[in-house]
Amino acid sequence: MTNQSVVEINTSVEINTTSVHDGNLLHCVEEESLILIMAVVIWVLGVIGNTVTFFKIVLNKRLRRPVSVSIACLTVADFCSLCMQFIRIPISQCFFLTGIGVKMIVLDITAVAIHSSTMHIVILAAIRYCLIVYPFHTKWRLTSGKVIASSGVSWAISVCLGISYGIYNRKYYNKTIDKQTDAIVQLLIGLYVLLVPVTFFVIFYIKELRTMKKSLLPKRTSKSIISISKMISMILILYCVFILPYVVADLCRVLYFHNVFSDSGDSTVYQYVVIPIYSVAQITILLNYTVNPFIYFLFSRMIFRVRSWPFRSKLSYRPRKRREQNGI
Repeated sequence: MTNQSVVEINTSVEINTTSVHDGNLLHCVEEESLILIMAVVIWVLGVIGNTVTFFKIVLNKRLRRPVSVSIACLTVADFCSLCMQFIRIPISQCFFLTGIGVKMIVLDITAVAIHSSTMHIVILAAIRYCLIVYPFHTKWRLTSGKVIASSGVSWAISVCLGISYGIYNRKYYNKTIDKQTDAIVQLLIGLYVLLVPVTFFVIFYIKELRTMKKSLLPKRTSKSIISISKMISMILILYCVFILPYVVADLCRVLYFHNVFSDSGDSTVYQYVVIPIYSVAQITILLNYTVNPFIYFLFSRMIFRVRSWPFRSKLSYRPRKRREQNGI
């Protein structure tokens, strides 16, 4: 996911410096300009969406509820991942011929951000599970402080894994690890990023199906929880859709290095199969960190209105009780 595969794709541009200055750079820029333009548009939308969502929650005291706070934490992780993935595009293509040291630092920080986003998706899945299976316990025990603490833990774990990835990355660039081994490692990392949230979601979902049949929640509270559940489900589904192209590209890279496509390992396969898939993956992964604020907007009526949140369900029954006591 944070691999050097995209950097490696254009190593021929870096190695053959004279040919670059003789005109290949212009051809390269024309060829990759569409990717860069799309990336800029998506990046701008993502920055605006994540920033607006974050400050909407932070600056409005009524929105500082566990679900909203978890969304704010996710927007921070998505913002960092979006920016790092965007930076990778010009330095991994041939717009800027940066040094290996700069690329390694960018990859290290990207690894931290992506893992943090993955962990925050898991946190959202856990909150969804608690809301459906233990709604009344969640009402009192799940606090915004606990959500922030879990976010802090996820960032700490992500930093540790980012350092580990940085050590591995330097061994690769020092040629201690060959390309065939690296291709397998990068595929495993991509599968980890994809499958960890999916695994938690599937496990939680199976348990939720049993609980929903026995639910005795008030209609208003149940409607709010179902809306939140749909929102989180949509986030997870789109997460899988947008991450999958990178996994497919890594798989193709593994097959290429093991000469599965051709006995001779023809480079045209890499050029016309692997490179286009990586180009698509660069765009979809940006979309992954951009689309969430727009999903929040679709569900804003149920998510960002305090009346719909279960904490207000107890208050909503007070007028009814008073009318009953007065015989009305």
